Amino acid sequence: MTFAEVVDQAMALLQRRGRVTYRLLKRQFTLDDEALEDLKLELIAAQRLAVDEEGTVLVWTGVPPAAEPDTRQKAEAERQLHTVLPVVMALLQREQRVTYRTLRYVFGVDETCLHAVRDELRFRQLAREEGGQGLVWMGADAPQAVSAPCPAPATAMALSAASPHPSLPPPEVSQPLPEPTPALERRVVSPGGRRGVTHARCRASHHPCVGTQRS
Repeated sequence: MTFAEVVDQAMALLQRRGRVTYRLLKRQFTLDDEALEDLKLELIAAQRLAVDEEGTVLVWTGVPPAAEPDTRQKAEAERQLHTVLPVVMALLQREQRVTYRTLRYVFGVDETCLHAVRDELRFRQLAREEGGQGLVWMGADAPQAVSAPCPAPATAMALSAASPHPSLPPPEVSQPLPEPTPALERRVVSPGGRRGVTHARCRASHHPCVGTQRS
């Protein structure tokens, strides 16, 4: 291990703990007195990340370590992930390819949640990332819609009997027209003594017969 690597590790240890004794540094990194003095010079004078306290303790004065996320924030992130994940899977299964921009717009998720969804789908081997732009579905295809089967003939007859159609009125029977009255023939004696035949047609409405005389 080089001395630069020792400095980096000692810096990380001091930042994490806040206060470290010189004896701990000597044991942790197997330092002699000269190497310990070089380490103190690097952290105190060069980097200005620590100060000496009473010649026995090294105290961190640099940027404090990043605070751990709050437990409530972690719980909220987990809840959002498990809420969004099923609907993202359904959309991806139907469309087969979805961009991250679409997911952000449709579901209103931030980058942290989007990365969590991506990692979950990749871990389950249900999707793969393509070009850093979106996800491609790798799981089973969406099931096809199944049409309802046609009822059997016996079932159809039973349904027809259960809901009969309203009865229709009987068809009207046309009345037969009266047959024409046959022409009547009568003999008429003309005043001149000549006989003739007059054809007349009497109508059913009792009109007087109108005849035509024929000699």
